[in-house]
Amino acid sequence: MQLIYEWFYSTVSADDKCTLFADRNSINRRNVKADAHHAYADNKQMFLLAVKARIGASAMKILGMVEIDGVPTLHYYPRDDSRHDKMAKSIYLRNIASQIVDLFIMDENEKSYNSIIDQALEDHDFHQAHRAQMTPNGRFPCRFRGCDKTFRVNFSFVKGYTLA
Repeated sequence: MQLIYEWFYSTVSADDKCTLFADRNSINRRNVKADAHHAYADNKQMFLLAVKARIGASAMKILGMVEIDGVPTLHYYPRDDSRHDKMAKSIYLRNIASQIVDLFIMDENEKSYNSIIDQALEDHDFHQAHRAQMTPNGRFPCRFRGCDKTFRVNFSFVKGYTLA
């Protein structure tokens, strides 16, 4: 939960549609905090609400519905005997779900999917390089010759840190 809130919850994104902070403000959930450890249950409830709302909105778009109580204008459910067939229902729902995933999660060029994979691989390489410099006791050696000290943090891997 903490990772989700680190990536998708920012207090500077109050005006950005479809961010967790903007959703929090629009539905007036003042108990949701940036630190998921201190408000875990409230943050989890808010996240699940946001996910369900997006799934519902995307299903309405796929079905061609304008209102929540409206009638689908696209992808009608058949009115024949298949209404009582569990397999036909399952196939219909699987078809709608796959269209939601194709349209809203994977874009046509799979740019977002590839960028997520690239970022995960980059983070993995970063952490491997970081761990490779550790001593057996989990600390980092001093960068200067003749220095025998070890440190808990390797400042050369901290983003934005430069030596003066």
